[in-house]
Amino acid sequence: MAKKASAFTPPPEDEPELVGALASKAPESAGEPATAPLSVAAPSPSSKALPSYRVGKRNLSAWIDEKAFNQFKAMVSEEGKTIQDFMVEMVNREFARKGRPQIAK
Repeated sequence: MAKKASAFTPPPEDEPELVGALASKAPESAGEPATAPLSVAAPSPSSKALPSYRVGKRNLSAWIDEKAFNQFKAMVSEEGKTIQDFMVEMVNREFARKGRPQIAK
């Protein structure tokens, strides 16, 4: 089964990492010449520089079943928002509900 094409466009800061990863995973189709992978310097383990939009932030994730995820994604899309923006709004709503400052960004 083939994967669906993603509409996700990574921020420019992440492109070198992703291009290197994708080049090493690209399948060769019959009849199409293989392309040479782009030379991208891998970041050294000691330098874990974050993209500017991630500085001072932490990841928050949850595992949910596929039907719930698809419904959530559709709901977010209907509102014309990104999952990132919607999650920040949800966290701030929960803070407000509990009487705490709405500080999520």
